[in-house]
Amino acid sequence: MLYDGQFWHLKKTFNEDNQSVLDEYVGLDNEPIVMPDGASAYAKEYDDYDNVDMITYLGADGEPITNTSGYAIVKRVFNKDKKITREAYYAILIAEKEMHGRLPYRVLVNYILGCSCGDQDNLSEE
Repeated sequence: MLYDGQFWHLKKTFNEDNQSVLDEYVGLDNEPIVMPDGASAYAKEYDDYDNVDMITYLGADGEPITNTSGYAIVKRVFNKDKKITREAYYAILIAEKEMHGRLPYRVLVNYILGCSCGDQDNLSEE
């Protein structure tokens, strides 16, 4: 496929259950391509019923990024009919701190941006 003057393909990584857990957009040289939403890859996690319950947007360096829509992670809860009952959007703030003369380190902080449910408190980390 052609995007922004470059040919690219989708490279998929599968888990032992044959579920796609990482989708990477790479050029013919196997280097990451940044797509229009700002991501180069998407990491996916599944619930016990094979629903994709979390998607994390990744940059060219493989680290989580905030996409052009303003979020980095989407978390979903499904009912028994595989319909989404809750969906929350999270951004990631990246702060660099220096501690006692050591090299800076990155701190990832999730915060909720929006929720399609009535009770955001029930979307805490599980």
